[in-house]
Amino acid sequence: ELIRFLERGGTALVTEDLAHRLNQDPRLPGSAAMELGSGEYFKTTDEGRGRIVIISDAVPKLTYVDSEDRIEQPDPALRSALLSLRHTVENFVPTSLDAPPRVAVFPMGGRVAVMNFTELPVDCHLTRRGAPATGLNQIFSSPGAALAGNHETLRLPPHSLVVVE
Repeated sequence: ELIRFLERGGTALVTEDLAHRLNQDPRLPGSAAMELGSGEYFKTTDEGRGRIVIISDAVPKLTYVDSEDRIEQPDPALRSALLSLRHTVENFVPTSLDAPPRVAVFPMGGRVAVMNFTELPVDCHLTRRGAPATGLNQIFSSPGAALAGNHETLRLPPHSLVVVE
């Protein structure tokens, strides 16, 4: 399926571990080895008509939360690498989120789920391909989570979820 997807010009996100295993697959058309260099957190490589974005297995560990719910932020070099990765991904991910750390967005076709994993209430905004998302409609929410009356701001209490389209 990955090979057919790439042949149609798709862009695939893969982990560093999967990239190592794909290097052994002779069915992939590209000749460049899919390896990250020292200090690299992501890399884009062309494979046939498509692209593969390799994401370092270290990326999920770049920030962490300690026992007192404090968030360890990445140093400036890591933050810069994450920003570059976000810019690469935003070219084909239709929705991104303007929110504090530990608030996640899950695109699901024309719908988007936003989950607050923090201990605090948050207000956040969705962006669609570089422009603020307006005129959203709430499809589902956990108790207390809601789309504000302006149909643009998402309000989420701690550990809550809202789904909009």
